[in-house]
Amino acid sequence: MDFIKDQDNDVVSVKDGMYLLKELDSAHDDLVGPCLVSEEDYNQLVRLSSTLLADHGGSHDMEHAMRVCRNANKIMSQQYKSAFDQSQTLREYWLVLTACCLLHDAIDSKYIGKGSERYAAVVQMLRDGLHPIGLTTSQVDGAISVCENMSYSNSTAKSTEELAPFGLVRDILRDADRLDAMGAVGIGRCFMYSGESGGSLEEARRHFDIKLVKLYATLVTPAAREVGQRLHDRLIAFMKEFDDECGF
Repeated sequence: MDFIKDQDNDVVSVKDGMYLLKELDSAHDDLVGPCLVSEEDYNQLVRLSSTLLADHGGSHDMEHAMRVCRNANKIMSQQYKSAFDQSQTLREYWLVLTACCLLHDAIDSKYIGKGSERYAAVVQMLRDGLHPIGLTTSQVDGAISVCENMSYSNSTAKSTEELAPFGLVRDILRDADRLDAMGAVGIGRCFMYSGESGGSLEEARRHFDIKLVKLYATLVTPAAREVGQRLHDRLIAFMKEFDDECGF
């Protein structure tokens, strides 16, 4: 992935700019308007994400956030009409979705305990960083709530209806994130995270059964399910080869 840096070597943009309108399929240009997420807002989100994910390790780093952005961008591009209702403009949906994609792991329970002083500090950093890009207080609250209610391990996650008007944002983000936990990339991330957390090869393999093979069944958007079937098949094929070699 090609990062563009300023003279101080800080990340200011991403070359493949997943959320800039110029990167969308040209067929949607006349439907979604000239600028859904400005380059300035996008770059500000990238900088904030780079700061908050700096100590997360390679399995949940900035590149993961960018891949989630790419996945969500494709899903949203195919389903934008579902998000365009009387209470929210399409641009507002897309801006909140972009923020959530880039920042969702900032408050991941694997790295930060909810209710802790650090959690409160990070949430405040999110609020301070999201208001300047034009999000209202209710939209910032919605973005944070979306990030809090997308984890696979969160058994008390709110429903799409309970998260209204940003329930669809959560569904798209969650699908986009889970696609990155499937297929070849998901396999690599699983072993990487196991190594980062001091786990063994066998523990990583166990995670396939506990979570990864179950992800496809949880996908709710048609676009994600279409892509996810192929990734799920790759996952199953790898498990068979891995088990054959390791004798599991």
